[in-house]
Amino acid sequence: MRSFYRLNCLTRREHGLPPQPWAFFAKVHKEIISEGAGVIALGLWDGKVVAANLYMYSNGKVIYKYGASDKTYQHLRANNLLMWEAIKHFAGGKCTQLCFGRTEPVNEGLRQFKSGWGTKEEIINYYRYYLAREVYMPVEQGALMAARSLFTRMPIPVSRVLGLLLYRHVG
Repeated sequence: MRSFYRLNCLTRREHGLPPQPWAFFAKVHKEIISEGAGVIALGLWDGKVVAANLYMYSNGKVIYKYGASDKTYQHLRANNLLMWEAIKHFAGGKCTQLCFGRTEPVNEGLRQFKSGWGTKEEIINYYRYYLAREVYMPVEQGALMAARSLFTRMPIPVSRVLGLLLYRHVG
């Protein structure tokens, strides 16, 4: 999990987002992976973990929940190899469905990665319900885009602290 988390922090910075708190992934490990309902696949190059995917599964269905990598080694396409090995592994275990999870429309790279596996893309609309006003309101993207620019330049230790504070309220 530590290797995955290190790569997740790099990937989140690349996407302009703070990483989820370590405690979140420690809980995922304790409650899901240790209980046999998930697995972390690691891709190594020259003895170094350069990619990691986290899968969760139940009742013959698998969810590709998180993928992370060190961009320095992107040319190796380690996440592609991990996905292929996961597909073979889960198919051999009688899993009938693999969900590649949600992707924001603006994340072209991830959408391309997922569509390359023959996935079916569907639109999911998000709304927030404001109790005080009793109305649904669209999710505003302007402030998020400005924050992303800041997070891409932020040192990982600082973004981890901000992630710890922010996910408590908006995660």
